[in-house]
Amino acid sequence: PSSSRSGGSILGDKTRMEQLSKLERAYVRPSPTRGSLGGVAQHTNDVILLCEAASYEIVIVETVGLGQSEVLVDDTVDMLMLVAPPAGGDELQGVKKGIMEVADMVVVNKCDGALADAARHASTDFMHALQLMRRKRPAWRPRVKRCSALRKEGIKEVWDVVDKFRKTMTETGDIQSKRLGQNRSWMWSQFKEQLMQRAMHDPKLLAHAVELQKELVQGFGTPRHAARTLVDEFLRRSKPQDTT
Repeated sequence: PSSSRSGGSILGDKTRMEQLSKLERAYVRPSPTRGSLGGVAQHTNDVILLCEAASYEIVIVETVGLGQSEVLVDDTVDMLMLVAPPAGGDELQGVKKGIMEVADMVVVNKCDGALADAARHASTDFMHALQLMRRKRPAWRPRVKRCSALRKEGIKEVWDVVDKFRKTMTETGDIQSKRLGQNRSWMWSQFKEQLMQRAMHDPKLLAHAVELQKELVQGFGTPRHAARTLVDEFLRRSKPQDTT
């Protein structure tokens, strides 16, 4: 995540991926969010396409941490895996709509030591919560698994579910249809981003925005009306001038 004040980020992923980052067959790239919501950066989809073009068959996107409504990552990946720690209270959030609705799999990590019993209880709570959710895909029932990264237990079982998901969704054609939908979503996302960039680099439009801000501070008008005025001004300035 990027700082909302300075805009800076501590890209320290490789410091906790010491073994993975040393593998020649693996490529780890931290990305700052730069204010983008949804748990992923603005150009995450482009990075995934580059990795696929470089012949990487497995691309794992780790989000900055999701809330109940930040589900943009589902428009980026084929499978969404929610990794949750035990005894963190997240299982109680499972009955709410949001990230649980789009999760294809829930993994309760840290199932070891003093947290082993809590992990078992959490996985049961997650299973009950998923039963209340409408399936995202008719051909796939979301699974709940436990694992311990510390003891390297349950990881194979987690990957077996990932492999089964890929085979099932490929056979039904769901992955292909989802990727088509993702392309549409990212097209509109980039459309809005590029429009904003053009607007922010228009000196006259920015000057008009400053005047509108002064009026808002004085209590004249509403933010909605001010935004509409800026949009109309932007469209007027973007329209080709008639030279005849």
